Amino acid sequence: MPILRVAHIGLVLGCVLLLAACTFPRDPRGTTQAVINRGTVITGLVASAEGLSDARELADDVAKDIGVELEVTSGTAEDLLRGLERGRFDMVIGEFAANSPWSERVVFVGPDPNNVTSDFPTLRAAVRKGENRWLARVEAVAREHS
Repeated sequence: MPILRVAHIGLVLGCVLLLAACTFPRDPRGTTQAVINRGTVITGLVASAEGLSDARELADDVAKDIGVELEVTSGTAEDLLRGLERGRFDMVIGEFAANSPWSERVVFVGPDPNNVTSDFPTLRAAVRKGENRWLARVEAVAREHS
């Protein structure tokens, strides 16, 4: 009987761990849920990319994928990325090099990194580090977009 009891406890613990894993990837700051609850993805569009139809189209595609409206604010890359860090934006879209100094503070997603050199600015979306569920959604749309 004791062996059966140990096996039963192991099975229960295994199920609990599997259920806990279902919540990954996580957004510690709740970006994905905040976007859904507010019904809007708040996006910073770098002024130099404002004329790029691809930049606006990427922003639109992310909003459509989630089923929310899009709110856009234009500005300099520095101001928008600082706002992203502080939680004022859900994402920032512009032309960034993969080896940008900001890559230590935010995550850039976009085209396949194997197809673009790291010092060549290309259209990318930036999201807050650690917001992995949000990152996965934006990255999936960005990859389809490119």
